[in-house]
Amino acid sequence: MDNLECMYVKQVEQIKGTSIGKAIVKLTGIEGAERDERQEKLRKILQSLITYINQHPIQRIWENSEVTVYDCEYNIVKICSGSKINKFIVNERFDGNITIKYAVNNREKEFPEEESYLEYIGRILRFIKNVFTSDSSSSTKKKKTETTQIMQMIEL
Repeated sequence: MDNLECMYVKQVEQIKGTSIGKAIVKLTGIEGAERDERQEKLRKILQSLITYINQHPIQRIWENSEVTVYDCEYNIVKICSGSKINKFIVNERFDGNITIKYAVNNREKEFPEEESYLEYIGRILRFIKNVFTSDSSSSTKKKKTETTQIMQMIEL
């Protein structure tokens, strides 16, 4: 596993569903084509990535990102854009589940499957609202603690 090579590397202006779709066609063939088990698994992973990209709340993030996809057979697909500061790792676990992790400015965050990005951001915004609309007599120390919690939630 030390000398893994990418089976597909592509630099694009912005990572979009269409750039992932081109990778699907290149690596697994057109819709309806015969595929082996490895190609079918890779297609499933890449289609999950398209959904992830389309649902991501900050579309501009894909202008400076690097997405690396690993399947359970250690095949690697890499699609990059801009400065590549936002690193996304997509992998298929041996149980067949697909995990997507990202490191914004090299800080890793994994979203549980049951919580979408919009739900996560909503939770953060509700927390922020509660902090800043709470009783104005709150102590400065309490406000600093709450601000620190907010910063940790949004990974600043």
